[in-house]
This record gives sequence, structure tokens and C-alpha cells, in this order.
Amino acid sequence: MRWLRMADLLLDCSAVLAGGAGPLPRKILAHYGIFVGIVEGSVQKALRMMASGGDLSFMARQNFYCSAGKCHEDRTG
Repeated sequence: MRWLRMADLLLDCSAVLAGGAGPLPRKILAHYGIFVGIVEGSVQKALRMMASGGDLSFMARQNFYCSAGKCHEDRTG
């Protein structure tokens, strides 16, 4: 399964920042202790916040959801 291979490649990482991720990759990566942040905005700002132990909630991507294996930004499919 590709997400297990991805998790194996990321074992030395503590987090992944993405513009979107479905429930299966989030679940698998979380099982391996890898935080998946669905964020928007400056990557540098997000990395600084993570490095300082800050809260990324202000960068959380709004109107993002996944269902039936497809991810959407605006709920229109």
C-alpha cells in the first residue's frame, strides 16, 4: 500500500504539512507518530511555529473535507 511506503520513508519526520490530505494517509501517518497539518499560507511561518512549539490552528485550511475517497476545498466536488 502506497501510504505504508510513504510512512516508511517519513519515519525520521515528526510532521508533514500539506494543503490537503485524506483520512487514510492521516490515519496511517498518525499511527507512526507523524503529525499531518492541513494548512495554508507561508511554509516558513508554519515551520517557525512548529519549531517553537506554537499552535498552527490559525493556519488551518478552511473548507477542506474528504469523503468517499475524494477531497474537496469548497464542498462542490
